[in-house]
Amino acid sequence: MKFIEKQWVDSTLKGNLFFNIAKYYIELEKINGKGIGDSKEGSFSKYINPKNEQMYISLDEKKWHEIPFEKACSHTRMEHLDNTPMCCFVFLSHKKDFVYDGEMYVLKENVADELLEEFGNHEVFIVAKPKEFFNKIHSYANDNGFKSFEGVVQYYDPMKEDFPMTLSEYRIKPLKAFLYKRTEFKNQREVRVVFNTSWGKGRTIYLGNLEGHLSKLSKEELIGMNSEKEVIEDFIKSYS
Repeated sequence: MKFIEKQWVDSTLKGNLFFNIAKYYIELEKINGKGIGDSKEGSFSKYINPKNEQMYISLDEKKWHEIPFEKACSHTRMEHLDNTPMCCFVFLSHKKDFVYDGEMYVLKENVADELLEEFGNHEVFIVAKPKEFFNKIHSYANDNGFKSFEGVVQYYDPMKEDFPMTLSEYRIKPLKAFLYKRTEFKNQREVRVVFNTSWGKGRTIYLGNLEGHLSKLSKEELIGMNSEKEVIEDFIKSYS
């Protein structure tokens, strides 16, 4: 699914898709607090376990003082990742977000409520034929000399668990870190497309007419959304 601000709907249907850079979301949380913005975009986190790890502070570099704590984590990010372009979508899982009534998968009421709370001022669109849609994006990237990938975002709690990648993995493939976010963002249910390049600011890419790839839903249709089992399973397989 794609939630689009009303003023950009016509432009998007004509094939214009906006990619922002990670720095935008990093700074957005600093300005507006938690929401769409995330100051830890692309960061590697280290869970500090109070059972077997300690923290110390030194004011004069000679004497160290232990700091008692119940939970803690540290974050580090490669600075060049701030200019990484990405575009965000919503992924609904038939296992987590729908209830199967024997014939159809029906969207859980709380899921619709959470989506409307997150994106209530946006228009709702279903991405039809997702493989073809994302292939358009990959073709654009290839034609412009860089790579792209998409993936379902995995949510984790840095105060309770390790980052889903090891530090060595992060150093080798740092872009993959954009597919991991803190649990406070889990209601966004994101799928992300990430470009392996660097931009100074967000920009719009042209994919050709998208009217056959994006189907509009009303808020009422979202709340009562249902789908046949096969349709949703095919949608999920496109991200496997």
